Amino acid sequence: MSRKNSTEKLEKDIRTINTEEEKVIELLEEKGQYLYGHIIKDLHLSYTKGQQIIFSLISKGIIEHCKKSYQLQLAVEEQN
Repeated sequence: MSRKNSTEKLEKDIRTINTEEEKVIELLEEKGQYLYGHIIKDLHLSYTKGQQIIFSLISKGIIEHCKKSYQLQLAVEEQN
């Protein structure tokens, strides 16, 4: 996939973020790197629902795992 197509896909995926996904993004903006289980716990999500939200954000390229660990972080830095 070309860089232009990747950027267009990310922009499209960002527009499809739901409220629960937005809460995960906000939490990671605040915390930086954060453990998978802590995200689920802090947002009072069931494990299954939390897993669905996190996998959705990973597949959209919005969050990523930190160096093969259970910690997650935003995949891109916020631009001001």
